[in-house]
Amino acid sequence: MVSKAVIPAAGIGTGLLPITKEIPKEMLPIILKHKNSYIVKPILQIVFESLYNVGFRNYCIIVGRGKRAIEDYFTPDPRFIGQIKQLKVNFLIDDVLDFYKKISSSMIVYINQPKPRGLGDAILRVKKFVKEEDFIVHAGDTFISNRSTWILKDLVERFLNLNADVLILTTYAKKGKRYRHFVKIEKDCDSNVVKGIFEDENKSNIVLVHIYVFSNRIFDILERMKDKRVIKITDAINELIKQNGRVFAYVLDKDVIDINVPEIYLDVLKSFSLKDY
Repeated sequence: MVSKAVIPAAGIGTGLLPITKEIPKEMLPIILKHKNSYIVKPILQIVFESLYNVGFRNYCIIVGRGKRAIEDYFTPDPRFIGQIKQLKVNFLIDDVLDFYKKISSSMIVYINQPKPRGLGDAILRVKKFVKEEDFIVHAGDTFISNRSTWILKDLVERFLNLNADVLILTTYAKKGKRYRHFVKIEKDCDSNVVKGIFEDENKSNIVLVHIYVFSNRIFDILERMKDKRVIKITDAINELIKQNGRVFAYVLDKDVIDINVPEIYLDVLKSFSLKDY
């Protein structure tokens, strides 16, 4: 069983500067078509609701300096509800109340990552929250459309069926897009065995999406890397592969977007405002 969700949201967001100097990248707005109208939600709320809708109720959000807006946003505010009720915007009130209900029925803890030392460092900090359980890591800047939240459930089921140490979400590289990590896989019956994660685009046309399911074995690797200035989760996964760890890829061809540069953010703003959410 995988019941705990970790959402890293401590990054600096350099690819979207200067707006991310003061506003966390995870709180940037997405305009969604909804019920013959439009609604604006931050990326992080969409991530949270996607996980909630497939059954997760235990969350750890990793925050850093200047991320107070995240904790404030995820704190129900009855006074605010009273104020917007006076404005008689029923559609918006219902959505806010639904969001607050989801928050109230969940356990959300925050862990601080004071310095940008990489995703590996962020994940190592949740060891006490995770304890001995398997867990999902869903980047706070990765957008999955509402119609595709089944992916998260399927990802967890595949992880359990494969008895994996790590299952990573991947997709196919598209022309004109910038990617940082490429995943080399090898077909083995019905599974995609990961042979390595590289920064060389000539190694593969399959790219990494920052959604993972981990067993506790990842902490053994990260503990041995903790003195490094930056702890890359890709390095940890590659080390696990060297140690004959069971690392697999879940390959998608659509519906998952890593919002890390302006042109991708613009594509999301254009496309998702035209589709029912």
